[in-house]
Amino acid sequence: MKTILIVEDDFHIQDIYRLAFLKTGKYTIETASDGQEALVKLRAHVYDLILLDVMLPKVTGIDVLRAMRSPSSTTRETPIILITNLGQEDIIKEAFKIGADGYLIKAQFTPMDVVAEVNAFFEQMDQMKQGASQTENLAPTNLPIPEQQGADANIIPQQTVATSASTVLPSSTISPAIPPAETGLPTIAPTNPQSTPAAMQSTPITADPVPSPSIPETTPNLSPSQPSQTPAESLIPTTPSPQEGTIDNTTPTPSNSSETSVDPNRGQS
Repeated sequence: MKTILIVEDDFHIQDIYRLAFLKTGKYTIETASDGQEALVKLRAHVYDLILLDVMLPKVTGIDVLRAMRSPSSTTRETPIILITNLGQEDIIKEAFKIGADGYLIKAQFTPMDVVAEVNAFFEQMDQMKQGASQTENLAPTNLPIPEQQGADANIIPQQTVATSASTVLPSSTISPAIPPAETGLPTIAPTNPQSTPAAMQSTPITADPVPSPSIPETTPNLSPSQPSQTPAESLIPTTPSPQEGTIDNTTPTPSNSSETSVDPNRGQS
């Protein structure tokens, strides 16, 4: 059975909370009416939980909380839930900063609600302790590692074998997943053609390819469809011979030919 200390200066409220917890049959209840009385009882007894009011005579609840959370105090690990009518944000922040485990406002919780909150708090603490103990049992840290002997020494998990094999094999026996041409590294031509595959021998790679400086001796032939070059004589208009006696009017006559043209029959008459 767990023991709770209720620190409350209002005797009526103190008695209501005490009866509400006693009805559950799970708790033993002790009370204190001011902060100084609470500190005296905390030095003489060990409690499972402290329900602490903030506005207390002689010593305030914040000062009691600060004394309980001091490094030299034996109650620095005792759970403390503040229960008060003060709902100021600065007081709540200060209480949690000092080390309060919870904060309940009296106007928002009935006595039975306070009991329910305390029950849930203890259940959560038990679950945390069970989880911590299971973690310690699953992962022992101080146990010596037994030596493998006999047949047990050959039993290795399959995943461990696969990992070890991949690290022991030389890199030359593992085919690369990416072709060398795609890695961005320069490809060096092999020095021994006999040990080189046929695909690599057919296309040797030179380190510094230089374009050939030679100029072809012959001019490439023109395609058959291209017309042949016209001789220079075909560009000069032809003049009819004196025996023909006629002039081709269709051919354009140069300006100098019109001055020298003479009818050959005029001299014979």
